[in-house]
Amino acid sequence: MSYFISDTVTILGFVQHYQRFGDFTSLGFGAKYQLNETLNLEVLYSKFVRGTDNGLGQSFNIGLRALF
Repeated sequence: MSYFISDTVTILGFVQHYQRFGDFTSLGFGAKYQLNETLNLEVLYSKFVRGTDNGLGQSFNIGLRALF
């Protein structure tokens, strides 16, 4: 779910369930900032809340995306 604060800033929350190559569920939130027409900066945090045959944990992600 995304909330557009302005034309350049978005905050988001997500729930992800993955079952193909393992079985886990994660919850997370993040933000996106549009640097210019081409570049997008993204920061995400996710917490793995359920899973089988894997170590539960968390992830911190930062990315620079080019939109062409």
